[in-house]
Amino acid sequence: MKISVKLAFATLVVCTQQSFSQVEDHRPSQYSISLGMGVGVHSAPSLADYISAFGTSGDGERVDEFSSMLELYVTPSMRVEREWDVAIEYGLLLKTHLVGSNNTSSGTEFAYSVHMPTAIVHYVVDGESYYVKLGGGAGYHFATMTRTLFVFGSEEKFSTAGFGAKLEAVGNTKFDDTFYGNIVADLRWDFLDSFKKCCGCCRIR
Repeated sequence: MKISVKLAFATLVVCTQQSFSQVEDHRPSQYSISLGMGVGVHSAPSLADYISAFGTSGDGERVDEFSSMLELYVTPSMRVEREWDVAIEYGLLLKTHLVGSNNTSSGTEFAYSVHMPTAIVHYVVDGESYYVKLGGGAGYHFATMTRTLFVFGSEEKFSTAGFGAKLEAVGNTKFDDTFYGNIVADLRWDFLDSFKKCCGCCRIR
């Protein structure tokens, strides 16, 4: 079967940012790297339907369309004008579903990850010891999924790729001369192709 995957999720992240240069008029540094880890909610209806149909064996158990996920990211950025900066973000979404059983001895596990490199442009509003960024971007994203049947000890791997887009708002406050704290809220859309078995002989719809 083929799954047409659309992922959309919002994430709230607290992270630490380190700066490498400073300017005199209280603007944030020209160059920075942000590291973050957050928990959010994502929606992948077709994938949820597939996991429910494959893993429940008719017992009525279903995977929720909306579920929590873990996201990790690193973002180097550079101020190119007083009110604009550019960034290259690498994000990683991680999610695991265990269905068909409450334990790992007889259930089926679906573990997937989405690698999300994204080019972003921000409009920046500066304050005395803080700034706010509003922006968005796009990139080409890659996803992998591993399906493990514990009762048989078998494992299958699938992969896909496609276009992704993002909108975000970033609030930043100064801790000291080199470290800043970020709060980030973002919304993503990933339009991925079919999951295809890594050997190339099977597609999930």
